[in-house]
Amino acid sequence: MTAESDLEEACRAGLRSVAQASTLTELFSLRAKLSADRPFLHFRDRVHTWADVLSETRRWASHLRSLGCASGDRIVVLLPNCDAQVVLLLACAEAGLVFTPLNTALTQPETEAVLRVAEPSLAIVVATQAAKLAAAAAALDRAVPTIEIGTDLVLPSAGTAWSSGLAPGVDADNPLAIMFTSGTTGTPKGALHVNRSYVLAAQVAAYRMRLTAADRLLVVLPLFHLNALFYSVGGAIVSGASLVIEESFSASGFWAVVDRFGITQVNIIAAVGNILLKRDRAEFPGNATLRKVSAAPVTREVADALHAAFGIEHVVESYGMTEAPGIAQVDFHDRDHRACLGRPISHPLTGEPLSEIRLVDGGLSDVPTGEVGRVMVRAKTMMKGYFNRPDAPGPFLAGGWFLTEDLARSDADGFFYFFGRTSEIIRSRGENVAASEIEAVLLTHPGVGDAGCIGVPSELGEQDILAAVSPRPGAVLAPEELARFCTEHLSRHKRPRYLTVLDALPKTPTEKVARHRIAELPGLVAEALDVTRSGAR
Repeated sequence: MTAESDLEEACRAGLRSVAQASTLTELFSLRAKLSADRPFLHFRDRVHTWADVLSETRRWASHLRSLGCASGDRIVVLLPNCDAQVVLLLACAEAGLVFTPLNTALTQPETEAVLRVAEPSLAIVVATQAAKLAAAAAALDRAVPTIEIGTDLVLPSAGTAWSSGLAPGVDADNPLAIMFTSGTTGTPKGALHVNRSYVLAAQVAAYRMRLTAADRLLVVLPLFHLNALFYSVGGAIVSGASLVIEESFSASGFWAVVDRFGITQVNIIAAVGNILLKRDRAEFPGNATLRKVSAAPVTREVADALHAAFGIEHVVESYGMTEAPGIAQVDFHDRDHRACLGRPISHPLTGEPLSEIRLVDGGLSDVPTGEVGRVMVRAKTMMKGYFNRPDAPGPFLAGGWFLTEDLARSDADGFFYFFGRTSEIIRSRGENVAASEIEAVLLTHPGVGDAGCIGVPSELGEQDILAAVSPRPGAVLAPEELARFCTEHLSRHKRPRYLTVLDALPKTPTEKVARHRIAELPGLVAEALDVTRSGAR
């Protein structure tokens, strides 16, 4: 047998060992019995075994029920990344409650909006967030009982565990979590997921990265986001891998953490890969254990650079969203398809199809292979719907299809390639231009830290392109120099007419550039460099 086939079999064996689980509680209980005394969670200087976490989970499940929380109640969790978040997820699952994590960076009005939707029975907050939460609840004239924990992020004692182990009536269709969308195009919505979608997404994530009990996963993405909560935490539980949780991504400290803990796998967004490649190579230890990275989207150039610079053997792309995790992926061993969403997913053990993708036109008819269409998906990992949002458009069409805002094309081999989002397409010089395509080019400039492009009205009709960038630390950017860079790297209809340099770009709660908020900045066009009129090319 080859090393690749050995890894494949080890991964599948881990999946088979807990395959009978249909809920998160069953999944974690099975894994904890198999791995009881092995380390599971590392946070700061704290280390928890699987048995430790199982015991603490059951105490907190019992405690939450003793406080009067009933099946289906939402438990808002307003904490930074920490070990307590994982315990509370598991405790909510066991008690039949709905884990509802929020971003600590939300403003008070944003917190009000989320509380109005979630209608929580209880909030668990870090002390630094307590005043904001209280003010948001007061503005809604709603009492939200609160458990406050200190900045050490240690959960208070929860007494003794209940004996039943699982709340009555908890099954695969029981609500498990509400994950709020990042809001790149407007008001966030809460996607309601059940146990079945979590378990399936976790199995898919574990197989996608060929995780085994020998792996040690690093969590740098926020646990209020589906990627970290479903893929990293869920993937570790399915495979028996251990987790190292960081409060946030630190570019300067990344390789030190990898070296200290022997990290083998990490999930990142594209910006993290670009940041690491721009850092001083002296930070890289030279013999890092990191061999597997899940990233999306990633270009061939970035994937090759991560391999050349850091020895990362597998940079794996996938496609999913808050509403529907684990829709498509590129195979673990496939190095030929980059900047690719992959193909629809089947269950790693049974081969059962788990997702379907269609590309449609404005009339919802399928477009020919090679043409750009709007992405429709249908999957067994799909959310049940948007929680408590009667004002939100009905997300599901006939037959259970979900119409996304994404645009893509397919090839003859069934691979899908991202083109953009309906909200980011700019109509310039008679062509459809994806803002993300221009942004990807701008991000290759050594001085650019973030980039966001929008369409602004043109006096000739259609739209002109405006690009807003912020410099990376220590860099100085001049719009005129960026104009010349765009001339060298972009075809004429993709070149921004307007260029502006800002100290920082507005972000969504998941640290994506919020284009809709760039468009709201006062005096944006007037203060930007007009490349056409200035002659800077």
